[in-house]
This record gives sequence, C-alpha cells and structure tokens, in this order.
Amino acid sequence: MHAAEVNNLSRSDGSALVSTGETAVQASVYGPTEIKISKELYDKALIEVTFNTKVFSSDIDARFMEYFIRNAIESAIVTSMHPHTSINVTVQEITDAGNLLACSVNGACLALLDAGIPMNSMVAAISIALVNDKLIPFPSLKEIKQAQKMTTICFESSMKKIVGMKNSSFLNTKELKETIEIGRKSAEELFQFYRNVCCKKYKKIENS
Repeated sequence: MHAAEVNNLSRSDGSALVSTGETAVQASVYGPTEIKISKELYDKALIEVTFNTKVFSSDIDARFMEYFIRNAIESAIVTSMHPHTSINVTVQEITDAGNLLACSVNGACLALLDAGIPMNSMVAAISIALVNDKLIPFPSLKEIKQAQKMTTICFESSMKKIVGMKNSSFLNTKELKETIEIGRKSAEELFQFYRNVCCKKYKKIENS
C-alpha cells in the first residue's frame, strides 16, 4: 500500500516521493537556511510549509493543509538546534485518491529524515473511513465515497501521542476510541516503513 523513494531530487536538502494506494505526493526540504531578520526566531528555527495543489484542484484547502502539516512536523523537529534560521518544507500534490492529507504529512516526515534534520521523534498520519459501521485505514476512493465519516489522525513515535486530528463529522466515544486504536496500530506500521526506507537508502550509499 505504501511506497517511497527518498533523495530523488538533487537540488533539495532532503526529498521523498511517497504514495499511499493511488494517492501520491512529492515532498522536499530546504534548510536550515538564512532568514530575514523580521521573521527569525531567536531561540529556534522557523518551520515553513508550502503545499502546492495540482492545476484545477481548487477544492483542496491548501492553507489548512499547510497548517496541519506544519503543526505535525514541528512537534517532532528539534528546532532549538538552529535558531535564527528557517526549515522550509514543500509538498506537491501528484494524485489524490482520498488520502492526501495523511500522505502529505508522511511525505514531509520522510523528506525531513532524508535531509538529516534533528528530530526527537517521527510522525505518521493515517486516514480512516467509517463505512457501514466498519473503520477502514487508508481507504480506497470507492470506500471513501461510501464513507459516513472520515478522520485523519497523526501520531508521534516516541510516546505515541496524538499530534493532530481532522474529522469530517462528530465521532461518538466508541468510534473515537476505535479510531485511535486503529490509527496507533497503523502508525507503528508506518514508523517501521520509514525505518525500512531509510535503511535501504544507507545500504545503497554503502554499496556505491
């Protein structure tokens, strides 16, 4: 279901081409870089996120995407190591089959890992659909069209805490509990996926 290629862009400090099902994004990281005095923070790096939609994808709220991605990844980055600088993350939509927000967060995290940005944890986002009283992680486009509710939930790897959540509608207590349980299990699988991708990268470097 998940596939990724890191370090696929030569002009960025880190990059990741990530797909989940038929949803795909290209993420890139630049920095830490110099920043205008008016924007710099004296005690930490400024995290800036740009989300670019495909042409004619005006139904996507790019500003919300940027806000959600930035909040998720900023919780994992050790920003205090690079004060007076900025770390810039760009996510480009390639295809959207319903898992775009989750795929974008995961692509950004892999690109940060590829760039060697200091991080105290990883982050993983999971989209979950409620279809006929069944919760389905990373649903297909067909399942999303049938869904009564959609949730995107994001976890960090160190304490397994939730660092972001977006719901299409209200979840009752039972639905919320089950969504968190399924999300946490899927996040563990994604964290292992990240490790496998990074190990594959370094094995290539060692063999080159």
